[in-house]
Amino acid sequence: MKKVHLILATIAGMALRLFFIAKFPYSAGDTEVYEDLARNLLDNGAYGTYFGGSFIPVNMRMPGYPAFLAAVEWLLGPGELRVMVVQAGIDVLACLAIAWLAEKLNPRAGAIALWLAVLCPFTANYTATPLTETLATALTTVCLLILCATLDTDVLIREKLRWFLSGIAAGLATMVRPESPLVLAAAGLALAWACRREILGRAFFSLVRTALLMGAGMLLVLVPWGIRTWIATGSFEIITNPNATMPWEPTSPGWDAWTRTWLVTSKETYDFAFKFEDDEINPNDLPPSAYDSEAEKKKTLELIERYNELKRAPPNLDWEFAKLARERAARHPFRQYVEIPVLRAINYWMTPRIQLLPYQGNVFPIAWMYEDDPIDFSVTVGFFTLNLVYLSLGIYGAWKLRGNYAVTCLWMFIVVRTAFMTTHGTIEPRYMLVCFPALIALGSAACARPGEQDTPRRS
Repeated sequence: MKKVHLILATIAGMALRLFFIAKFPYSAGDTEVYEDLARNLLDNGAYGTYFGGSFIPVNMRMPGYPAFLAAVEWLLGPGELRVMVVQAGIDVLACLAIAWLAEKLNPRAGAIALWLAVLCPFTANYTATPLTETLATALTTVCLLILCATLDTDVLIREKLRWFLSGIAAGLATMVRPESPLVLAAAGLALAWACRREILGRAFFSLVRTALLMGAGMLLVLVPWGIRTWIATGSFEIITNPNATMPWEPTSPGWDAWTRTWLVTSKETYDFAFKFEDDEINPNDLPPSAYDSEAEKKKTLELIERYNELKRAPPNLDWEFAKLARERAARHPFRQYVEIPVLRAINYWMTPRIQLLPYQGNVFPIAWMYEDDPIDFSVTVGFFTLNLVYLSLGIYGAWKLRGNYAVTCLWMFIVVRTAFMTTHGTIEPRYMLVCFPALIALGSAACARPGEQDTPRRS
């Protein structure tokens, strides 16, 4: 890569991120939680929060991002602006790592990948909010870079240190986002596929050793946190609880199970999942897919009315939501286990990604929406089109370069993460941001002119 590309792209990337920070700073609901944990970490030297005047150790969020916020405040002073600028610098460095990753697939792809990465508005936009996405994406990129160091499977499988280091990198990413071990799962599947002809033969013990090395590296990072949690809370947990709740907060698994039988869009997430136990829920906002008959609709509206009276779901009400969820799943298993995950995956990827921007994102009816607010309409359509371009480039690269471990690892990571997140209780397109380094590396490597590269011995 020429130095001129490196310099100009770095300046352009930082300028874009500073533009989002200056014009569209954003404080999300989780921001307050992370900042509270960081503040208590600085003030008390312990990871927890205050409840009823007492300081209580918690494991409601992984500690990586609060520790990052605390470190920024300790070094630079308090203020979200400082955090955002540091995140902008980290994201630009991650763009350099993406370019390096693309060069592993095609030595001439570095400049293309760098420009695609630094000018990507989706990752750049999230530097303007104190959330985990920027740090998690950077650490995941480092892990992918280690995992995809060479296209030669024979060489890669013998490099014990590399697998151990990838486990450490995944462990650090897990300290920020709890689903980060998926990157190692994707690498394991890709390696098993590359060695499929000898998976029960001479490659078997090598694959087992590789899995143990990755696991050992990750546990080296996570076990100390598990020990701390055991000492502080009496429960050995190396990954935060799925509900991300305080120890004293009740959970509502029945409600969650019921919403998983119909909730497929981010709008439904904001209208229902995010309002739960905070606001009343308007039953008129329920989509037709939330019930299968008039009798079920009547029962559903009755349960929501009972919820609205209390703004919570006590055990008896939660049990009825769970019963309704079981009935719906048993009645339409294909819908529950195939149709809904597919619709959720589509919503994750086919979105304009303007959640942090002051735009509504409404485009229908087209003529009326354009006339009503041409800027909102244009930004929404433009961001949707750009998102589609990045996704198409990734798919094109995965197809064109198919046949070696590194490419399989990258697209497998995208598939595995998408599949896993369709089981999540809420649908937020930001969960796919960590996949953009893989999309950019695949797309740029496919678009660049062929260069000298390692020839894979297995495929």
